[in-house]
Amino acid sequence: MVEQKLKDGQISKLICADKTCKKPLNDRDIKNLKLDKELEKKYEKLSVENAIEQMSDMGWCPLSTCK
Repeated sequence: MVEQKLKDGQISKLICADKTCKKPLNDRDIKNLKLDKELEKKYEKLSVENAIEQMSDMGWCPLSTCK
C-alpha cells in the first residue's frame, strides 16, 4: 500500500494499514519499512516538497536558472 501511494506521489495519504490505528506514518515509520532506494529517495523528495508547500514564508524560485 505504501509503495503504491509513493509511486502515485500521495505522500499525505500515507497512513497505518491497521484498521484500528489509521495514524499518519512519519519518517521513522517509512524508514522501518525498508523500501528500495528509489522509493526512499522519492519519499524524501516528496516530503521536502510537501513541507515547503506548507510553509507560508517559503516557496520555489520561479526562475528557470535557479537550482
